[in-house]
Amino acid sequence: MHALAVALLLWGAPYRAPSVSPSLSPDRLAAVERCRQGYANLDPTSPSLAADLARACADMYREPACARAMRNPPKDPARFAAAIAAACRDAYCPRLPEPRPKLCASAELPPPTQLLAEWGVLQQHIMAFELGAEPKALAPLFQPVTVAMPPTLPAAPAGPRATVRVYAKPERAGQARVWVDGGNSIIVLEDDPAGPLAALARGARAKAPANADLVFAIDKNVRHGLVIALIDAFKKEGFDKLAFSVQPSP
Repeated sequence: MHALAVALLLWGAPYRAPSVSPSLSPDRLAAVERCRQGYANLDPTSPSLAADLARACADMYREPACARAMRNPPKDPARFAAAIAAACRDAYCPRLPEPRPKLCASAELPPPTQLLAEWGVLQQHIMAFELGAEPKALAPLFQPVTVAMPPTLPAAPAGPRATVRVYAKPERAGQARVWVDGGNSIIVLEDDPAGPLAALARGARAKAPANADLVFAIDKNVRHGLVIALIDAFKKEGFDKLAFSVQPSP
């Protein structure tokens, strides 16, 4: 989730100066420059990289709720991306002209597999609004940027890597079914899944090789909070190679 939080901020980063309205006040131009400097001084090895970037660019956002989220992001990386996206969406969407980005249309955030792309579009519209530009004029700046993140564990020895697959799909109202390949499924409450998911992750860790990759195959209708809880549970057990499958859960 730390990587997702960083990517969330890097997508559409205004470190390449766009053509902005000449009527911008000196304090607005200073905010743009502080954000640009934040990206120019980027240290990919910093454990607080995502929070540092958010604070550097907070003054770009004149909506107070969005700016507060940028200045005071959650310490838990698993909550970072959702907190920033939700706060800025709720603050800006009512003020943006039509047609509004897709992220404005739903009270629920999309799963992490979709959040990055949808945030990129919203970020493009927010920056156009703040800089007095047309969203289309900023489109070339809003491309995903990849940052090499330092490994959290020593490099695994060369050789074939095992893959652990984790599945989740909605069950009944407020519940979801979750399972690991080759194991029994469990039913969890979407609002309080932590305990059962922790046990599931411990069981998977006990059976998997140390360098195993982890792949999530999650139905698109599973609630965002459960997706975050799933990722967090397996990260805590030492799974540091995470990916999402493009195939829905069976």
